[in-house]
Amino acid sequence: MLHTLRIYVLAAFLLVPCLLGCGNSEPPRVVPDLPDASAAAKAMELYDTNHDGFLDAKELEQAPGLKAAIKQVDINHDGKISEQEIAEQINEWAESRMGRLQVTCRVTHNGKPLAKATVVFMPEKFLGGTLQSGSGSTSQTGAAQIAAPYAANPTIQGLAPGFYRVEITKDGEKVPARYNSATTLGAEVASGPGWDPNGLNFKLEY
Repeated sequence: MLHTLRIYVLAAFLLVPCLLGCGNSEPPRVVPDLPDASAAAKAMELYDTNHDGFLDAKELEQAPGLKAAIKQVDINHDGKISEQEIAEQINEWAESRMGRLQVTCRVTHNGKPLAKATVVFMPEKFLGGTLQSGSGSTSQTGAAQIAAPYAANPTIQGLAPGFYRVEITKDGEKVPARYNSATTLGAEVASGPGWDPNGLNFKLEY
């Protein structure tokens, strides 16, 4: 049973890309990029500093993308994440056959829209090197669409399912490191019931 996922997305699955060539050929399926098979074990290796077999809230600070998804990943609701729980969440991405997702977000600074900021979604490193990062620039309303080109067909934009660190910068403005180089922001890109068309909201206070 799929858990309720709280990543907000603007568009539906990109499972049917544009037709290539001519004639009656069927469009190829956009197969999602998936993490390395050892991703769950790698997460424990990197972040389980007390070696108790779980990632607690403090340890999860090193992986903000995973921390942002704790409610979805923490199946038994004990406030911690195990290797098995991470593996099961990744397996759900694979079983769902989700293609690329176009993600939207809104950035505010002290309650007001932050325009002309660059928003980058970086896959958590324990996922391996398969997933691509994505980026976008905020409009005057603080909204940005986050996407990365699909290697097999650059006209297809979107992010693969995954846990992402979120880094926000703006030229000419000193945005604190906790929002970029030492980010505490993260998100899980996935989909399910209860999508919110308003997208993710990142509230910067400085």
